[in-house]
Amino acid sequence: LADDNAVLDVSVLTRLGEDNGDGEILDFIDDFRQSAPRSADAFQAASSIDDLSVMTLQAHDLKSNAAVVGLTRLSRLCQTIELSCIDKRLKAAQALGLDLAPELAEALSALADYQASGPGTGENVQAKFLAEVGHELRGTLNRALFHISTLAENGNELGNFDRIEDQAVSIHREAEQMFELAGDVLMLLRTELAQGEIGVETLAGPEDAVQLISECLKDARPTGVDRGIEIDVEKMPDAAPINTDRDVTRRSIGNLLKNATEASPDNGTVSISATSDDAALKFFVTDQGAGLSPDEMACLAEPFGRLWDIAGTNKNLTRRYLVADRLISGIGGRLDIKTAPGAGTTATLLITEMPD
Repeated sequence: LADDNAVLDVSVLTRLGEDNGDGEILDFIDDFRQSAPRSADAFQAASSIDDLSVMTLQAHDLKSNAAVVGLTRLSRLCQTIELSCIDKRLKAAQALGLDLAPELAEALSALADYQASGPGTGENVQAKFLAEVGHELRGTLNRALFHISTLAENGNELGNFDRIEDQAVSIHREAEQMFELAGDVLMLLRTELAQGEIGVETLAGPEDAVQLISECLKDARPTGVDRGIEIDVEKMPDAAPINTDRDVTRRSIGNLLKNATEASPDNGTVSISATSDDAALKFFVTDQGAGLSPDEMACLAEPFGRLWDIAGTNKNLTRRYLVADRLISGIGGRLDIKTAPGAGTTATLLITEMPD
């Protein structure tokens, strides 16, 4: 049960997130942060000249906006002020208005504390991300089961070879999607829970780098075969040996290659190259696609992204970037993305030396 004297009723924000998505909570809070001080200032200005109509309007707006973001105590104060104004009790409204500034300051502080520990940060974001991936996995499994059921129903019917083939292709596609989703989740859990027990291997020069890329291509290349997409592997540099987590590096590069292949137009080319210095190795994956949208780039700028809040984006593409970023940052590396509308995307994966 909410405390009647509490500055912030978090349950209101929780319901707001359930109805609109957690990302919308922060938007509502930001709107309140901008509008509330203006309403309070306008109320005080009207109070100084005994303007009851403006005082009523500003108290009403502040009451409503405070209630939306769970600031119940501030909302009740504004409601009392509004009723005093409606009853034309000017002195009472002005006296109550003296409490408006300190109450608003406390309310804004409570919202700041919520933002620092709420659904947009830390473990809550990680859990939400994994829950979203789990939801996608369940949806993929349901589609696969539907195709299997349809195939079983029509398997004995003569003349349905084309339909049976279509169902088999669909089952294979959904199975690959499940395999990829499960792999991302398992690799994330492995690195998040490893607590220093990550396996370190040495990439010893260009031969090992080429071998690593070849392993990644086995997963990424089938994505573009039917569309005539070529993957151009440039000569690997004469890199000094570097200690890294090979599984994490392979998964990260593989995700980037899959994204580049899917984003590229038919008969396009994806290129992968690398540079090296004594302490790091950089892989560059470039496609000829349409580039990432501003919403997708904004999503990628946040920890674990906002995969579940953004409609109309390619969730597979976004998820792969987010997973690659999380994985590689977990071993001291970094993922940088440069994109422009109509000019494709270049993803740069920085791999740094890990201790033995």
